[in-house]
Amino acid sequence: MQQVRTIELTEPQWEFFNNEAKFKAFISGIGAGKTAIGWILSIKEATQQPGSRGLIVAPTYTLIKDVIWWEMDQWLPKEVIKEFSENKKILRFKNGSEILFRSADNP
Repeated sequence: MQQVRTIELTEPQWEFFNNEAKFKAFISGIGAGKTAIGWILSIKEATQQPGSRGLIVAPTYTLIKDVIWWEMDQWLPKEVIKEFSENKKILRFKNGSEILFRSADNP
């Protein structure tokens, strides 16, 4: 059984979360919650659209490891994960969805 988690978002995060535009951007300073809201929306899409494939890109692999994957551990419910491979840089969900991780400096 999946756990229900209460998430507290800032007003700008809520606006971004509820924005139905096909393409959108959350532009803000350090510590505004860009990575967190990115994960929340990525998890929502991956779990609600079985078999989907997403891509998370960061400027460097160091940022992926130090920021993106750290934040992943804060938000991603373990019960939805099938496999996470740091070497292959892929996260697979039990419902068939996948998230790929790439760096902009070495895709």
